[in-house]
Amino acid sequence: MSKRIFLAIKIHPEPELPELVDLLRDELADERIKWVDDDQFHITLKFFGDTSESKIEQISATVNDCCFQNKSFSFDLCNPWYFRDREQLRVVLLQTAKTDALIALQNQLENRFAGLGIPKEDRAFKPHLTLGRIKSVRDTRHFYELMKQFPQKAVQIVPVRELILFESILRPSGPEYLVLERFKLG
Repeated sequence: MSKRIFLAIKIHPEPELPELVDLLRDELADERIKWVDDDQFHITLKFFGDTSESKIEQISATVNDCCFQNKSFSFDLCNPWYFRDREQLRVVLLQTAKTDALIALQNQLENRFAGLGIPKEDRAFKPHLTLGRIKSVRDTRHFYELMKQFPQKAVQIVPVRELILFESILRPSGPEYLVLERFKLG
């Protein structure tokens, strides 16, 4: 039986982060945005999708080995921003800064996963915290002006001491994330 899995860093919000998210929710209340619950905040390092038990064991061994070789580090969550495709806005997010160690670890993992036959991502890794998935925005001018109002500064420093392999179970009310395994950094 397969499981829908991803590897991530769990974000434990400090007081300023939920306050910022509440402000964004209030300012964008008239827009169709599916906001992420604070208890589900994470930075995805790799989404694997439906994965067999035997492949999950290989992934776990690889992550464990990489974590053993890497020390704890931290990075900053910064100002709100967005992702868009050619046609429309897609995601409200928090940008990150001071991410050299994070990007190096993700690249190391990506290369090791390729050795297991797991395809590399087509696009470069851009670490971010998804705050909401945008269905539609009626007042795009207000949206863009709101995003430009926030200074480029740290909202929260995130210490990274472990990676977590999650199972994602899709439910009508939204995804449920179950911890499959925790991996301590060296």
